[in-house]
Amino acid sequence: MSNLINIQQPSQGLRLRLEVLNERYEVLYYVSDSLVAKYFMEVKFVKRLKKQFVIEINRMDEVAGGNEGIQNHALDLACACGKILFPIKIVLDEDAKIIAINNHQEIINRWLNQVPALVAYYSGEVADMYIAQTEQTLMNANELIKILQKDFFISAFFMPLNMNPRDALTINTSRTFYVPEPIATAIIQTASMLEGNSSHFQVNLSGRCLVDMLTNLQIEGLYVLEKASCKIYSIDFLWKIEDTEKLNEISISIQSIKELLPY
Repeated sequence: MSNLINIQQPSQGLRLRLEVLNERYEVLYYVSDSLVAKYFMEVKFVKRLKKQFVIEINRMDEVAGGNEGIQNHALDLACACGKILFPIKIVLDEDAKIIAINNHQEIINRWLNQVPALVAYYSGEVADMYIAQTEQTLMNANELIKILQKDFFISAFFMPLNMNPRDALTINTSRTFYVPEPIATAIIQTASMLEGNSSHFQVNLSGRCLVDMLTNLQIEGLYVLEKASCKIYSIDFLWKIEDTEKLNEISISIQSIKELLPY
């Protein structure tokens, strides 16, 4: 059971500013202190459907990191399969929950066109099993949504935020993270102006919950946003999963690079 105290819904004081999205980001993904992957994400607002938002996400120039040899070969296969998913258009509700895939048939067609090349290049029982499992997931929109909900970039990026920096307002809320199972976590958000920087402000997040009698989840997040537009400039987000035997740390660093790579 999750331990939730003094919870408010995201709509009470928290906001999403998705209409302003048209950005590129460098993403660094770490497990403990080891860099696992580096890639670039492009995030664009497509349209609004009443109380829903259609957002296009594209992943580019992925570089697998870490171990050499057979493990690197497995990472390369995962990257190759993952690239076929993009660009993907997700549909979010006002609390940033993924409720649909707007271009699911397009993704299926892309997979069917490219999977013969994957099968020809990556051989072996493990590769065949991974490709088959990926196909099974991509063909089912509900299963694909479940996978996207576990994505660390999506979890960190699409977060309703406290955007009241002048009042240094603290808001108590909750958020469900999939690490890998759904865990509802109490979160405290505090927004404040950046010292010596009048054009940006920051939002600090912290939260902790008891997953079960032996396991704790702790999260920490630092968001930097442009004051005028509330666009996300950078995110540093950390998940700590601790039990009686070990501490697992997963972190993601997201940095805007639009000024370096103009459209």
